[in-house]
Amino acid sequence: MPKIFLGEPPADEQLRYKFVEKDTIKIYFSSRLKIKDGYKGIKIKLRKLLFFKWLELEGGGE
Repeated sequence: MPKIFLGEPPADEQLRYKFVEKDTIKIYFSSRLKIKDGYKGIKIKLRKLLFFKWLELEGGGE
């Protein structure tokens, strides 16, 4: 499963990532990320529980 992080990747690693920009938010993702069969696209959701936050990926894989 490709890794997804909050924040911009280090400058020396940015060439390994693609990104999309929505409003003022940039989402960096692995160039190997592909849409799985049966899905129209990839959804990235931010989940929260108390003080913890994480991203969930749906419809994507390598």
